[in-house]
Amino acid sequence: IQALTEGLRLAREINAQEAFRDFTGEELDPGLHIQSDRDIQAYNRRNLLNEYHPSGTCKMGTDDMAVVEPGLRVRGIAGLRVADASVMPVVTS
Repeated sequence: IQALTEGLRLAREINAQEAFRDFTGEELDPGLHIQSDRDIQAYNRRNLLNEYHPSGTCKMGTDDMAVVEPGLRVRGIAGLRVADASVMPVVTS
């Protein structure tokens, strides 16, 4: 929670720089009325979500354990391809 609080303060500081003034508007969320560490932390606790992006569930390769060929074709099933993060061994950032 402390890291998120510091991150919000840093984001606000960066956003306030003159170089960004033509590209930014009013802070909508959490809003400028949220200022104290206590209020920012309460906001973070109310709004935290656990988000994840499953990946690597369809091994791609040429070996017998691979379910997807390098061209994204599912082995043994004609006309079916996998074209999502399940063929990625790790999530990109």
